[in-house]
Amino acid sequence: MKPDYYYDILLNAIPRIGPQTIKILLQYFENAEHILAATTQELEQIPKIGAKVALLLKSKPDEKYINSELDFIQKNDIAVIAYHHQNYPYRLKHCIDAPYLMYYKGNANLAKKRIIGIVGSRIATDYGKSFIKNLVKDLAPFDPLIISGLAYGIDITAHQEALNNQLETIGVIAHGLDLIYPKSHTSIAKEMINQGGLLTEYGIGLRPEKGFFPARNRIIAGLCEAIVVVEARLGGGALITADIANSYDREVFALPGRIYDKQSMGSNQLIKANFAQLINSAEDLINALTWDEPITKRVIQTNLLADLTPFEQSIIIQLQNIPIQIDDLMLQLKCSTADLSISLTNLEIKGLISYLPGKIVRALNN
Repeated sequence: MKPDYYYDILLNAIPRIGPQTIKILLQYFENAEHILAATTQELEQIPKIGAKVALLLKSKPDEKYINSELDFIQKNDIAVIAYHHQNYPYRLKHCIDAPYLMYYKGNANLAKKRIIGIVGSRIATDYGKSFIKNLVKDLAPFDPLIISGLAYGIDITAHQEALNNQLETIGVIAHGLDLIYPKSHTSIAKEMINQGGLLTEYGIGLRPEKGFFPARNRIIAGLCEAIVVVEARLGGGALITADIANSYDREVFALPGRIYDKQSMGSNQLIKANFAQLINSAEDLINALTWDEPITKRVIQTNLLADLTPFEQSIIIQLQNIPIQIDDLMLQLKCSTADLSISLTNLEIKGLISYLPGKIVRALNN
């Protein structure tokens, strides 16, 4: 029996068929299986598809690669996250260049309310490392998820400090999950899998290439509520991440440095050009993001759920792990629009849910 994600992997493996094309197809077909089952004539009738793309979609897949991928996923407990799946991170889903498919090994909630990306130079100084140590320690009571790229310098410092403070941390990598790069970060990557995870859009066998790293940065930016740039050189990858984050309307912060310090010239430039807010401490970020109270390990109490109707309780249970679009929630609960609307209004009045852009609703303990 084929796993649910079989056709997603098949579709994603077709050469020269990118995420934008697949997203167009998903407007006309329910899922990857239906796309691949469509006739050439049906495909050609879709705007922006045409004969060439239709022909590519009917091409024979590399069965050896597909089978190797499936075998690796099943043996290593990898989660496959496709764009049309319910568990696709809601922040990233609203980014125009979001990947169609991602591979995830870990246990952190990718749709958590408070997610902070920390990026910077691969050559970190004591100044940058000290700032990250204090920043993460002071953010810890708010229980954010810390995201970075598992690279040398600032990235690995952010991951390590998150682990030190019992925070979940995710490394977004620019290669398949069958590899850890750099190799020296293997031990910390294993810790992260148990306290966060590793995430990538690349299948097995794909090794890090120069172009993969800027692409990786858009995932970091897309997942986060805010990005903190620490010690970025001019022209460095951290500035690419900051630029992408700005295009996604994310909050961007930068640690200032000495004006003649090459390690901080990029960060200083972001602040000077008003592309980033200056950050001196965690308090700057907490105030800017209006984090009113620590939420560490906060859960909805049983006695509070007892005061809800059975239908309201079922809504809260559905929302416990991940925010959900209202239309998807209605399908899961098999209810009418009117019934769901009334119950959501009651839950909002009781302070148990709130709304996010894109008709997304979340429980306030997420």
